[in-house]
Amino acid sequence: MSTVINLIYSTNLYNTDKAKGVFDNMVKVTLVHSEKCHFCPTAQKMWRELKEQYDFEYEEIDLDTPKGREIAKEFKIRSIPTTIIDDKVAFVGVPDKKQASKVVA
Repeated sequence: MSTVINLIYSTNLYNTDKAKGVFDNMVKVTLVHSEKCHFCPTAQKMWRELKEQYDFEYEEIDLDTPKGREIAKEFKIRSIPTTIIDDKVAFVGVPDKKQASKVVA
């Protein structure tokens, strides 16, 4: 699972120096989760802790709601938890906290 997370993160625009200045506005993080998911509480806890440390928009969307199903269809989400950052899937699974903090710092 960490290989998938690292692959997605390493190919993401957020991981490049060229992105500096492009994302000067506040970062928007959306966590798609489900009550049925065993890994989701860990992802929720991590993002909530980062929200206390850094200034970014944060929203949690339950997959089992109409909005959650709409988001899953739009972003082709097949696994949860999935983290969407500024309208791009950034992490699938529970992100590494250090990598996640780099995105919102």
